[in-house]
Amino acid sequence: MRNLFLGAAAALLACAVPGLASAHTGYADVAYSHSSVDFGAGDNEDINVGAVNGVAAFDLGGVGAQVGVGYANLNPDDGDNADDWHAEGHLYTRNDQWQLGAGAAYSHVDGTGANTDEWTVGAEALFFAARTTWGATLSYSDADDADLKETALTGDVRHFVTDNFSLGANVGYGSIDVGGPGGNDDEWHAGVGAEYQLAGSPISVFGGYEHTDISDADVKSDAFTIGARWNFGGSLFDRDRSGANLHPLGGVEERVFGL
Repeated sequence: MRNLFLGAAAALLACAVPGLASAHTGYADVAYSHSSVDFGAGDNEDINVGAVNGVAAFDLGGVGAQVGVGYANLNPDDGDNADDWHAEGHLYTRNDQWQLGAGAAYSHVDGTGANTDEWTVGAEALFFAARTTWGATLSYSDADDADLKETALTGDVRHFVTDNFSLGANVGYGSIDVGGPGGNDDEWHAGVGAEYQLAGSPISVFGGYEHTDISDADVKSDAFTIGARWNFGGSLFDRDRSGANLHPLGGVEERVFGL
C-alpha cells in the first residue's frame, strides 16, 4: 500500500512541476503534536506525533491548484509506533472576495499488525474580508480497513493582526458510521491556532489546540501542536489571499491524533 501512496504523491508532484515557476506560495514544515485520548471507562492513551509536510500552490491557467505531501510518526505511550503517509490535491477558482473549490486526500497508516487507508473528498469555500478570512469545508471520509465513514462540516476563521501574525479558530460537526448495528455517532470538534513569521525571515512558528468529542462512543481527545515552517512567496497574508491557503483534508482520525 505504500507503493500506492508513493504513486499518488508522484502523480500530484508531476502535475505540480510544470507550474512550480508560477507558484504563488508554498511551505515546508516540521511539527510535534501531543494527543491525550480518553476512550472512556478509565482507558486513556497519550500519543506523541512528529510530522513533516510540504505544500505548494500554483496557477494552471485560470484555475488554481494546491498540492501537499506529508509523513508522520505516531508514538503511543502504550503500544507500537505507526507511520502515517499523506497526499492531497485541491482545485479552485477565486477572486478578491471569495474562493471556491474541491479537494481529495489519501492517507495510509502503517502500524504493527494494523494498516488503515483513508480517502477524503471535500468541497471548500473561503470568503475574504479586509483582514479576516472565513472558511467552510464539507467533507466525506472513508477508512475501509477501520470500517469507519464520516461526513463532516467545519467552519473556520483566520484574522491577520499584521501581515505576518494570524490568529485562527474552527468549529465543526461530524456524523460517523462505524458499521454494524447501533446507528451513527455524533462527533464535535473545535480548535484555536496562531502563526507568526519572523521579521525579515522566511521562517514562521505556529501552534494550535484541537478538542474532539465522539459522544456516543464516549471518546474525547485533546491535541496540542507546535511547529516551524519555511515559507516562500511573501507574507502570511499574501499566502492567505493568493497562495497555499487551504487546510489539510482529513477525517476524525487526523483530528484525534493531531495530524
